[in-house]
Amino acid sequence: MARPNWYNDNANRAFPFQTGSVGVSVPQHGLPPTMRQLPDDFIVDCGFTIGPSTDFEEGTDYVYLYKVSRHGSLLYFEFRVSGGGFTATPLTFIRNTTDEEYSLEYLDSDHASDVVGNSVSDSAGDWCRMPFWSGYLVTGNLVAVTDRLADGDEVVVAEPLDGEALVELRWLRTWLILL
Repeated sequence: MARPNWYNDNANRAFPFQTGSVGVSVPQHGLPPTMRQLPDDFIVDCGFTIGPSTDFEEGTDYVYLYKVSRHGSLLYFEFRVSGGGFTATPLTFIRNTTDEEYSLEYLDSDHASDVVGNSVSDSAGDWCRMPFWSGYLVTGNLVAVTDRLADGDEVVVAEPLDGEALVELRWLRTWLILL
């Protein structure tokens, strides 16, 4: 696990997002913020593992923060992928507005529809299934996000190809299946 000093360093740069995809400017008063205008210190670390049953292509497909929404005291961070056959399978992390800095959460997506692996039993129900993808999220100070998002508000990436909230590719991993 990373140390708090490492997280503190990350709070001062766009990491784990690509530079210029978040934290670019402060939204104008009265207008809803865009993903680029969310502060760059609200997420200090995240990483994702892409499962073997996907068609995800490094260099072509990418992971991005699709939506940040607030419902009461809960904040939702929904990550999606741009391709790979599982674009409709997001990972949604949940934080309470009172959560401490550097709160950590792990998630797995739904299981892949294709069976991966083998089982000693011939029954299809006993076969091992792996998730499409999994990930973790470490959040920083959430005050700036809660100041910009009132209860019921959300910020959504209008067009993923526009380059908003893209996760740095070096933090993506793919599982290898050795037969």
